[in-house]
Amino acid sequence: MAIVHENQEAGMIGKSPLPWPVVRTIAVGALLVAAMTKATFATEILASEGLLSTSWRLFPAIGGEAAVALLLVVLRPRVSRLFCLVTFLLLAGVSGYATLTQQSCQCFGSSIPSHYMLIFDLAMVALTMASSPGTGHSPAVSPSQADVTISTAGSQTYSMRSALVGSAVLGLTVSCGAFAFHAMSVPSSVEFLLPETLQGQAWPITSRHHPDLTQLQTGKWLAVVLRPDCEHCQQLVETWFADPTRHRSGERTVMFHATDRHWSLQFDRVTLSEVAAAERPSIHWASDPPFVAAPGVFVLDNGIVVDGADGSEADAFLTKLFATELE
Repeated sequence: MAIVHENQEAGMIGKSPLPWPVVRTIAVGALLVAAMTKATFATEILASEGLLSTSWRLFPAIGGEAAVALLLVVLRPRVSRLFCLVTFLLLAGVSGYATLTQQSCQCFGSSIPSHYMLIFDLAMVALTMASSPGTGHSPAVSPSQADVTISTAGSQTYSMRSALVGSAVLGLTVSCGAFAFHAMSVPSSVEFLLPETLQGQAWPITSRHHPDLTQLQTGKWLAVVLRPDCEHCQQLVETWFADPTRHRSGERTVMFHATDRHWSLQFDRVTLSEVAAAERPSIHWASDPPFVAAPGVFVLDNGIVVDGADGSEADAFLTKLFATELE
């Protein structure tokens, strides 16, 4: 009985408490979710300033994650485990670099901080190393089995080649598909921000241009578009926003600081000060930015422009607007 008990204990010690198929399922799921998230939010990612904010990085990353996911499924346990280990070591390096440089690695879009992704990638490395592909010592091969062994090795080599080709084709297809989806969903260009044409229409600068603008879809907002080189804009700010946080009851403010193709955003604060401007969220226009007769002032209600004025009429509009608040 003692011998049997010792043999059972030895068998338990030889087995990994974490089977490789379980770890592989987690890894494949994480890679597919990451690829789908990037494809879905490609416009927002490209508009940000993270590591994947250029097309030549983002779409190959999406295809690469899909390709590796396929390889983890079809390859033999030992090889797929090695691929998984190398993949998450590389991802940990990327998220570690993003953490050190205080950037977004954008592994799951831009919503999860890079240091959380570093922890996840390192955890996947640890799980992969702790798992076992279920291999053991191969029995001795007799001379009569030599031809069968050689044939099996050749078949495995062919399978490896097929898996690599198939994953490459899948990765390329997914990359092209994600790019096509992005091209179809990219926001139409905004040519004009004019109160007379926008009244009653949806505010055209939305979360498709920057994810932080999702807030404008609900509630009441005063959107102010200013140019730093506009004297009238400076006078308007000094007159109506000496207190930068001024707002009407139940209403928030968003300021668009318009400079050529780079518009920074500021919420609940209207000021032309350049202090910390580089740290504000911003829109990078791929082509010419929309025309606006600065200063432009627009009242939004649940994302719809209900009133507004621009240029020389902006002061009279704000006079009426804030006078109503005082009544």
